Amino acid sequence: MADRDAPIVVNSEKQLFIDGKFIAESSGVTLTMNPPQQIPEPVLEVDRPWEEVIGAYNTVLKEDDRFRLWYDVLLPEGSSEILRGIAYAESDDGIHWTKLNQNLIEFQGSKENNLVAPRLPDAPRGEMEGATVFRDTNPACPPEERYKLWTKMQRIPP
Repeated sequence: MADRDAPIVVNSEKQLFIDGKFIAESSGVTLTMNPPQQIPEPVLEVDRPWEEVIGAYNTVLKEDDRFRLWYDVLLPEGSSEILRGIAYAESDDGIHWTKLNQNLIEFQGSKENNLVAPRLPDAPRGEMEGATVFRDTNPACPPEERYKLWTKMQRIPP
């Protein structure tokens, strides 16, 4: 059983103070979360043929002065090539996004799109259910392999 009075080891990780876990005692203060603010315009609009819906499973990484966004897209009904994929956009401020062509995935006969991950070819009747992208900071990692993607596959019944 852990000692309740023992220090909590947090190393150098950032901590989010939303409860009293890391506060031994306090007086005259209240923990309050800042409420989210909704802006009137959408942050990312559905404006490409391969984007019928932008899903909820997204990853944003800030690198140097640029935000990088990998977002879940559901493709139009009847799309024979891929049904769900991951697309990419960049931003200087995290609000205004540019969808840059990545020229990686063919959609309707063209690679001029920002898709970076399609349905896996060896998983017929299976779909990605969103994705998490992270940067491999291992110095030995080749630059072309520095971004990794983790996803969940979901089997679709025939």
